[in-house]
Amino acid sequence: MAISDSYAVAVVGDPGDDEVAVGSGAAYLFARKGSTWSLTKKIIARDATRFDNFGASVAVDNTSGTGVLVVVGAPCNNDQRKDEGARLPVLRISTGIVWVSIRS
Repeated sequence: MAISDSYAVAVVGDPGDDEVAVGSGAAYLFARKGSTWSLTKKIIARDATRFDNFGASVAVDNTSGTGVLVVVGAPCNNDQRKDEGARLPVLRISTGIVWVSIRS
């Protein structure tokens, strides 16, 4: 789990989520308004496959001043080589919410 410096955004990883495939994983994005936390979005990798473990690691950065950057790791992603891993940034822009997964 990771929480932004402002305590306004939190992300919780669930590498064992099976919605797409066994062990493909997911992450859950929460937003805080006042003292209440609410689930904003369930995030699933666009290229999710079995045992990717997306959500095994998560990070939040809101130091840019333009929004909150959430990064979700998938250590067992096999797009190029066996268990090469991947990190997928998800961008939240303050004028609305735009979700962008970027292959890196």
